[in-house]
Amino acid sequence: AGKCGWTGPLKDLERHLKECPEIVAKCPWKDCEVQLLRKNLPAHSAVCRHRLEPCELCGTKRKPSKRNIHKRRCPQNLIRCPNQSCKERIQRTELSEHRKACRFE
Repeated sequence: AGKCGWTGPLKDLERHLKECPEIVAKCPWKDCEVQLLRKNLPAHSAVCRHRLEPCELCGTKRKPSKRNIHKRRCPQNLIRCPNQSCKERIQRTELSEHRKACRFE
């Protein structure tokens, strides 16, 4: 099978082709069209711009290019109370509860 030099029974060829590190394969991330040797996929996959990474606050998976947008809107992100006199920082999901109890409301 190509440059790998594999030899074996013909019945094992299909399985080998699915695993062979010397075969060109497509990046597994959706929307990525990069193709390279299977043995090089892990290094590419770790830095692929189409990879999904979990938000450190809520765990929602996003592409790295969407990280900053999500962080600003993340329900777990800490935001300041909209009342100028209040200096508290609360999770976005807790804002309505905070406003009910905020002494500056």
